[in-house]
Amino acid sequence: MLLTAIYLVMPVGRLSLRHALIGGATATLLWEITRHVLAWYYATMSQMQLVYGSLTTAVAVLLSVEFGALVLLLGAQVIAEYERVSRAPLEAAGQPLQTENPR
Repeated sequence: MLLTAIYLVMPVGRLSLRHALIGGATATLLWEITRHVLAWYYATMSQMQLVYGSLTTAVAVLLSVEFGALVLLLGAQVIAEYERVSRAPLEAAGQPLQTENPR
């Protein structure tokens, strides 16, 4: 619901609640996947403590914020695609391409 509220408040134009819910659900799903992958990576594969020493926490937080911003933008992109599809005329999508007859 928090991501849906962000998507409702941030855009300049009017956004339907349905599109905001779709974008919020997409961003939430992506964030949960990202969170689990990051937790697994930090626990098993990462050697950040050896490289960064006492700055490990700051680097981990900055990486998490970067991934969070990416997830937020991907959710906004999903909303933009749903708006584009809903505004396109349905009959125009089914028309075959017309070519000229060369004579």
